Amino acid sequence: MAMVNWLTTALGRFGKDEFDLPHPRLVQKEQFVAPNRVFEMLDGRELRVSNHHWNVEVYSVSDQAQHRWVQIGLKGEHDYMLTLRLDSGSSGQRAIDTLSSWLRHPSDAQTDQILNVA
Repeated sequence: MAMVNWLTTALGRFGKDEFDLPHPRLVQKEQFVAPNRVFEMLDGRELRVSNHHWNVEVYSVSDQAQHRWVQIGLKGEHDYMLTLRLDSGSSGQRAIDTLSSWLRHPSDAQTDQILNVA
């Protein structure tokens, strides 16, 4: 019991945050990427999927309602106008991964991530 009291006192003196695990520097999580950086990474890029290629034209990238909304046009053998709904702060790579997955099997697209607008 004395050990528990000593530990409780020590934690109170140094603050609970000093002993929380895992240490914040050891936790890996995706970094927030500014919308303009995502725009620059995607706009004008050539995307190759399953022996087809598309040129990416970005219309807008914005964060609203805890999501990142990316409006994109894909120009190629088939043209698409899409809106991607990603996690707020997602990177351009996340958008490319989502697009590539959708382009492999457009009919199997998850409707909560891609909205085909035209």
